[in-house]
Amino acid sequence: MNLRWLIGLLMLSLGVCNQASAQLQLKDIVGINNCLKNREKPLVVFIYTDWCKYCQLMKKTTFKDPDLVKALNENFQMIFFNAEEKREVKFGSRTYKYIPHGLNTGFHSLAELIGEIDGGLSFPSICVLDAGSEVLFQEKGFIEPAYLLKVLKAISSSKRLVPGS
Repeated sequence: MNLRWLIGLLMLSLGVCNQASAQLQLKDIVGINNCLKNREKPLVVFIYTDWCKYCQLMKKTTFKDPDLVKALNENFQMIFFNAEEKREVKFGSRTYKYIPHGLNTGFHSLAELIGEIDGGLSFPSICVLDAGSEVLFQEKGFIEPAYLLKVLKAISSSKRLVPGS
């Protein structure tokens, strides 16, 4: 009886460890056009900076939530996009670059394009795009995992993911 209980406890703890260690599958921002060609899964772009405390908190909490990680990995493509990225990124037929806005400051023009909400770029921001680069969802500020999961479930159940469908 005690051995069976111990084995059960061990199996449960292994399951919890495996679930907690699920890694979010991330794509590189430079490959954004390839992601958009995948008409099966919408693209979630998390726009952040290294200095933003709420951005770092979302990375440590929201994007570590096992249910959210599972939903993202199964139904979406995910990009973490540092708004201060210095590499050029081709999006559609245009190439976007880092634009300095002062001494040692600036933002990537693609971050401004897809992350601008209410006339400005805030951190953190999340944008969900379909295969035609249409914005399905956009929000700025810290987002709790339960709320984001609810939004993503609504998007995945939508039939509007592929343009013209």
